[in-house]
Amino acid sequence: MIAELVGPDDPRWRGLLETAAHDVYHLPGYGPLYERAPEVREMALHVRGEAAELLLPLMIRPLPDLGVPSLSGWRDATSPYGYPGPVVQGAFRPDELERLQGCVRDLLREHRILTCFVRGNPLLAGGDALLEQLGAVVQHGENAVVDLDRSDDEIWNGFSGLNHRQIRRAERRGYTVQIDDWSHLPIFCQLYEETMRRVGATQFYFFDTDYFTRLKDLLNGRLHLVSAVSSGGELAGADLVTLCGGVVNGHLNATSSAHLRESPCRLTHDATWRWAKKNGARIVNWGGGYGGKDDSLFAFKKSFATSTRRFRTARVVGDPRLYEEACASAGANGGDLAGYFPAYRH
Repeated sequence: MIAELVGPDDPRWRGLLETAAHDVYHLPGYGPLYERAPEVREMALHVRGEAAELLLPLMIRPLPDLGVPSLSGWRDATSPYGYPGPVVQGAFRPDELERLQGCVRDLLREHRILTCFVRGNPLLAGGDALLEQLGAVVQHGENAVVDLDRSDDEIWNGFSGLNHRQIRRAERRGYTVQIDDWSHLPIFCQLYEETMRRVGATQFYFFDTDYFTRLKDLLNGRLHLVSAVSSGGELAGADLVTLCGGVVNGHLNATSSAHLRESPCRLTHDATWRWAKKNGARIVNWGGGYGGKDDSLFAFKKSFATSTRRFRTARVVGDPRLYEEACASAGANGGDLAGYFPAYRH
């Protein structure tokens, strides 16, 4: 079994994506949309067994200045924002699975990478099942999903009564839904920033216009805009969703304050699963609550779901001794891998 770090231009990266089930989060170029610092490098962990391959996109960052001379030149790694869990083609032998974690740790030490934080993908069962072979696994909560193999009536009847009433009221008041009318994108960008300010989002979630342009160019037909338009022709709200390999992910959402009482996002959520089903998708993933919590955001998403999927992360420590030094210098508890990871960045 061979483990390597490969760059975004390495043919093995795109080559594996051509044959294995994956999502938009695995595309080379996706990670840099969210890591703006120039010193952060986009790489991928690539592991080849006798009859299997694994690919895991990573963003590799310099360590913060912890005042520890032995950490000079060391870095750490994190998987990109979203659900970029391992992509797997084929099946690793049992003995290869037993060696996988050690093989990955050896590679991390070789490249002076202290830790690796891995976000799973609950809809890629093969890769998600390998998280335990990579490191310590933590379950964060559930994702709300719509299983599109059910009948339209079964899906609709599974939604909350409040959703039914709000959607019907919006339709009576003349709100309509448009799919992929990209003339709405500039207004969506404004409404998105307005929405983030209204909900008190952290700075990470504030994206400039260039981000949306780059995202649309990168995804190249995999990004879709589901817009709710008022009877007066105003953009009331919209869902920005992705479609890749039969999976639709709710990516970003925006609602105009002027139309907030009409809850146009309920209209776009309903239209999204109907559009997804017509376009051959098998599932819609609305995601979870803030930080995976069972909160009001998750309750809203779950009111548009037929089932849930668990979301997990894995934490890999390349050098346990140096990790303890880093955490001690930061005044953090390095022994608790289930908490904030890596602890020295808390």
